[in-house]
Amino acid sequence: MLKNSKSNHIILYTCDIDDDKLLIDTLNNFKLRVVVISSIHDISLHIKEETPKIIFIAAEQFQETLRVYFEALDGIHNATPCEHLIVSLVSRHDEKEAYEAFAAGIIDDYLVSRPLYEAHRPLVICEHLLKRLGLCFTEANGVDFINQNQNYSEYSKAIIAKGLERKEELRQDFEQSISNIDQALDRATEQIIREQTAKLDLDLLKSTLSTIRSDEIRPELLKIQDKALSLLQKVIVNDPNLLTEEAQQTDTPADVASDKTDTTEAPVVNPPPLNTDISKVKLPPNLLLIEDDPMSIHTTTLLFKPYKVNVTSAYSGRRALMLLNQQKFDLVLLDISLPDTNGLYLLDQIKKNESQNSETPFVMLTGDKNKNTVKKAILMGAKGYIIKPMFKSTIIKLFKQHDLPLYLA
Repeated sequence: MLKNSKSNHIILYTCDIDDDKLLIDTLNNFKLRVVVISSIHDISLHIKEETPKIIFIAAEQFQETLRVYFEALDGIHNATPCEHLIVSLVSRHDEKEAYEAFAAGIIDDYLVSRPLYEAHRPLVICEHLLKRLGLCFTEANGVDFINQNQNYSEYSKAIIAKGLERKEELRQDFEQSISNIDQALDRATEQIIREQTAKLDLDLLKSTLSTIRSDEIRPELLKIQDKALSLLQKVIVNDPNLLTEEAQQTDTPADVASDKTDTTEAPVVNPPPLNTDISKVKLPPNLLLIEDDPMSIHTTTLLFKPYKVNVTSAYSGRRALMLLNQQKFDLVLLDISLPDTNGLYLLDQIKKNESQNSETPFVMLTGDKNKNTVKKAILMGAKGYIIKPMFKSTIIKLFKQHDLPLYLA
């Protein structure tokens, strides 16, 4: 049963209710509210509502389920569709085609429902997709389920009950850590607004966010991510010292380290006057950011917003290599850890091959306190490293060091 059962979260399009009666009864018996419709126009109306929903579409052939949905989507014209997921109801002979469409991302799931072979399959699909939408079923009492099954031994009942209790304790601890982070972000934001030093346990923030895998708590995650990004924006456009050393994990973020680091700041200037000799003016630099973390990409890009810098981002080593072979860059910021390769390997490939970016300065990005990897990168040709997160002062020092212009936008 849904916690918010009054909303129309599940829509079923069918032109033959009798063929889909078993499916409808199965969902209704589990107290899921199913709205049955029979026109494409009605699908369009539901898609235009704000309430997120699952839309089951039944037809004689799988191809017909796609036509029905995309006609309905086309029918909303310029309106913004709500968040929704599509499930095709197919016959057994269309199952292979439906699976291939699911694997290609055309539909969100499919169900062999004519006839309905697996009575519990619709419930599994609904539970999974509702969690993707940020919704969930009411929590069942696992202990009651175990006790009601007479064929379970007393030992099995006891050990399972103990495990369920432990899982509940862990869930409550996790929810409390989410609440603590939420409150800490609020306090830190208020302190920074008042230009006070803010304490924030970034280790706890990082470890908690990294453990979130379930879409069931997505609304809480999105709220915390939004607050964290807002806080980072306030910090990086002002003074990094607004965070305490404890919050900065005892490192000095934003320090550009190399054998010849220049700590003096580069002058930030307005664009040259219109009557300036263009041949003597340096063009806005092209910068490549190779980073797989969306939050880091967002905050780093935000740092460059006040300046005339052409920022291109690559979230994988494969895409970075493609860009480096296509375009000349003035500076490359390279994360050591990438999803498909190692930053050191990527650096080695560029420096060994005679390409247009073989002489481009590479600066490594790292959150690792172990400097051995960074030292190895510098021996391989990197010009320095930055311990994340970056700050405004980092950019000014970095551009000064590499003699790059930093014009105000």
